[in-house]
Amino acid sequence: MIGVGVTLFIPSVSGFLVNVTLAAILRDRWSPCRCPVPGARCPVPGARCETGQMASDAAATIPGSVGSVEIVEVSPRDGLQNEATLLSTPDKLELIRRAIEAGARRIEVNPRLVPQMADAEAVMAGIRAPGFLPDGVRAGDVRFVGLVLNPRGLDRALAAGVDEVNVVVAASDTFSRRNQGVGMAEMLDSAIQILARATAAGLGTSVVISTAFGCPFEDEVPPGLVLEIAARCLAAG
Repeated sequence: MIGVGVTLFIPSVSGFLVNVTLAAILRDRWSPCRCPVPGARCPVPGARCETGQMASDAAATIPGSVGSVEIVEVSPRDGLQNEATLLSTPDKLELIRRAIEAGARRIEVNPRLVPQMADAEAVMAGIRAPGFLPDGVRAGDVRFVGLVLNPRGLDRALAAGVDEVNVVVAASDTFSRRNQGVGMAEMLDSAIQILARATAAGLGTSVVISTAFGCPFEDEVPPGLVLEIAARCLAAG
């Protein structure tokens, strides 16, 4: 399916630091509130009242807000790909395991051809190995997402055994060329082909439209262009 909602990316300079941030977010999600009347509608979205009742969530208190926010842990990909020091496969597996222990249930691992990701297949094999997941976490509880930018990347993602394929399409031609090496129109055409192949292979799919709220090279991005990209991706399935 095409992901529709809010995705919160939390990259860090050091990949392991992201777990502290993520754990804090998840802890605060269930922190006790300080309601004047326990069990009443709480002014702190997502808190739990002293009576044990679930307090009002953000959607109930903020008009027009989304019903939920999904955290996608990207430290094994975005957090590591620009690091000068190459982490070993065991260290990457430990990072992923700690993210799962902190509560992450959708984790991006990247089969891109950059040095930090050269062992993507070995990392995926380690993830799938018996005994890797923390106690109480079942194999189906966590989805591992592969970021794919071209057909060759999809081949590698399929071989690595990811659960889901994520494609990024920039709403800025300049950004697309500088970041992905192809123009926006070409990347969109490629994304549609990738979505079709991934769906046929039985994988989940998602699309991220980058620079949707502005581009560092082209400044403002027309909202109509963002909607047009989204519509084409949705039509592709």
